[in-house]
Amino acid sequence: RLALEQSRKAEFICTVALYRPNLQTITFRGETKGIILEQPVTEIEHGIPLSSVFLPDDHAKVYSAMTKEEFIQVSHRGKAIRLCRNFLEKKIVKFQ
Repeated sequence: RLALEQSRKAEFICTVALYRPNLQTITFRGETKGIILEQPVTEIEHGIPLSSVFLPDDHAKVYSAMTKEEFIQVSHRGKAIRLCRNFLEKKIVKFQ
């Protein structure tokens, strides 16, 4: 018999890989922790149903209720991409 999980904790993880021929591939990890609400707060979006029930820690809105700018700052993908961009910006400055 399967036991049902009582915890509603959740974590989204995104890893971005920067491939450079003849050099080491570098990865950047972004994560966002939160909880899965019992009911959708916004209309369920086709293809991304969890965005209407995922409430990130320390935030008052689910993913789908956030503005694009808020979402980019909070989301696991935004965090991973920012880490990669920051790495590349440092490398560009270093080589100029």
